[in-house]
Order: sequence, then structure tokens, then C-alpha cells
Amino acid sequence: MKKITLFSIVTATVLVTGCSNSTTKEAANKAAEATSSAVDTLKNKASEMAQTAKDKAAEAVEAAEAKTEEIAAAAKARAEEAATAVKEKASGTMDAVKDRTEAAAAATKEKVAEAVEATKAKTEETATAIKEKAAEAVSAVKEKAVEAASTTEEKIPEAEKPAASAEDKSPVTAADTSAGKVLYAKCAGCHGADGKTRALGKSDPIAGLSAEVIAEDLKGYKAGTLNKHSMGSVMKGQAAGLSDADIAALSAYIAALK
Repeated sequence: MKKITLFSIVTATVLVTGCSNSTTKEAANKAAEATSSAVDTLKNKASEMAQTAKDKAAEAVEAAEAKTEEIAAAAKARAEEAATAVKEKASGTMDAVKDRTEAAAAATKEKVAEAVEATKAKTEETATAIKEKAAEAVSAVKEKAVEAASTTEEKIPEAEKPAASAEDKSPVTAADTSAGKVLYAKCAGCHGADGKTRALGKSDPIAGLSAEVIAEDLKGYKAGTLNKHSMGSVMKGQAAGLSDADIAALSAYIAALK
């Protein structure tokens, strides 16, 4: 717009000069100078406008860079927050899993302990039952043995029963014979009700031995120092539970079988 205005002024000046008979060469020069000055002014103005535009562009670039950095910082912060949240969530999940695992392990341990206790109680109950049955069986065997011994003794005529040996240092009482009879019940299985059977086909018959010899042998077997006919280990087990009084009563009974 400014260029058109300047051009119009120059044109008007030329026309006025051409139409006027009084226009001189000096006026033409002034018009040229005016035109040149207007052009310079226009150039300066254009330069100023270009610089202003450049400055504005630089400011816009700086503002854009600042905004970009701000956006990047915000994005980074949000990313860090998200990562922290994920980490916390994962940690919480691991803790929950750990708690559940420990709870399951504790429950399993309790179940195992209960099973062990139940098994132990059952085992003890079974052992008690077996012990009772064994005791009943032993009692039954003793009763049978005593009955058999009594029957055998009854069948022996009084005339055939030998008198007490003079070698016996102490008299055999009825109490000794009665107690010995009960104790001999478990001996009768190997030695026979009359004491004349070779135990396991190895030992000599024990009927006819004196009470002292029998007592000495029983004590030797019990102590593990006697091993007649390789029967030491067997007899040690049989004599292990005998007291001195039991040995005396049993010896008296066996001596009476001769």
C-alpha cells in the first residue's frame, strides 16, 4: 500500500512538472531525491519488519522448546509414578503370596502332626491290645501246662516217687513246689511235663538233677556265663526274668520230678 502511495506521488510530480512551463531541471532532481528517500525509508521499514518477524520466530521457537521440555518432564514424572505404582503392586502381590504360602505350610504341618499323633495313639492302642492278648495266651498256656503237670504227677504212683535226696541242703516246702509248678509251665514245652525230654534234641533230661545243680545252672544261664549244649542264648532268654526266689522255687519243683 505504501509503495502505491509513493508511486502516485512520484507520478503526480512528473505530471505537474511536465505540464508546467516553469518546471526546471532542479525540480526534477528534487523529485528524484524524494523518490530515492521514499525507497530508502521503505527498505528500512521492511528491514525492521523482517527483524521483528525474526525475533518473534526466535521467541516462538524458545517457547516451543520450553513447552516441549515441560511436557517431557511431566511425561517422565507420570512414567516414574506409574513404575512406582506397579512396583508397589508387585510387592504387595509377593507379600500376599508369601503369606498364603506360609499359612499353607503351617496348616500342612498341623495336619502332619495330627496324623502322627493319631498314628502314635493307634500304635499304642494296638500294642496294648497285643500285650493283653499275649498275656492272656501266656496265662492260658500256663494253666494248660499246670494242668498237664498235675495230671502227670497224679499218674505217677506214690511208690515210684523218689524220696528227697540227702544231698539237698534245705527241705522242699509245699509253697516252693506250688510256685515252681507255675513257673515250670513255660519250661514244659521243651523239657516235657516230666522233665525227661531232651530240649530241642540237644540237652540232657533235667529230671533227676538236684535243686542245687538246677539253681546253679539257671543262675549261670541268666548271667550269660553258661552255655551247655550250645543252649546258652536260648536259656538266657528264658532265665532273664527269674528272681532268686523264682529260681529256688523252680529248682525245687524240677528236683521233685526225678
